[in-house]
Amino acid sequence: MRRLPLLHLSLIFLCMLPATMIVPVLKDIIKDRLGGSNATVSFFVSIAMLGAFLFGPVAGYISDRMRKRSSLIAVGALLDAICFFGMVQVGEIWLLLLIRFMEGAVSITVIGLLLAAITDRENDSSNPVFFQKGILMGLAGLLLSLGVGLGLPLGILGQTDPRLPFYIAALLMLVTGILALQLPESESIHTSRGQLSRLSVALRERPLILIPFAFAFVDRFTVGFLVSAFNLHLRESLAFGP
Repeated sequence: MRRLPLLHLSLIFLCMLPATMIVPVLKDIIKDRLGGSNATVSFFVSIAMLGAFLFGPVAGYISDRMRKRSSLIAVGALLDAICFFGMVQVGEIWLLLLIRFMEGAVSITVIGLLLAAITDRENDSSNPVFFQKGILMGLAGLLLSLGVGLGLPLGILGQTDPRLPFYIAALLMLVTGILALQLPESESIHTSRGQLSRLSVALRERPLILIPFAFAFVDRFTVGFLVSAFNLHLRESLAFGP
């Protein structure tokens, strides 16, 4: 338990690569292949965020109640792989968006529970090396950002076939799911009843909690613009390739 959880941290990096790998070819898949509009491309990004927003708390609650992280991470990653593969098999935009919504839900399950597993490690008092020091969460944030940043240029693989980034994303999530089965289940998962009501109490007692919540919202808001409308501007107005 005192060793650095390299597998946990590596999976955080690995599962973030697919999130942006598909962005450079969204125009090719949605507009050119399926006849969608710029609004459809933007909605493709937004509907995944909606799925994540709605299902994130549910995934966390289920994980806490079952006292399991690893098995749910593995299932979520395997379902995510199926979603990435399925999105380039369909011929109707509404079906593509439906799968994308589900992809957002299972994607937040994977990354959310991986981060939860890291916090379990940091709240384990038997682990003095990392106990409540923020070291592991700092490394997790670093690798999360690195995965997003390196995933985007991999979209250049779509120059030969715009479906290829989706297939590679599916493969990466498949590997993530298989490796997640090797993660040990934490023995320090904290559970309690009435967690939703406890949230309002926590907000009253520590209102500064709202600051990271607000930051997360603004961060997602700006990222959504950059990977949808701005990406289309680069492709259509400036004639950039994937």
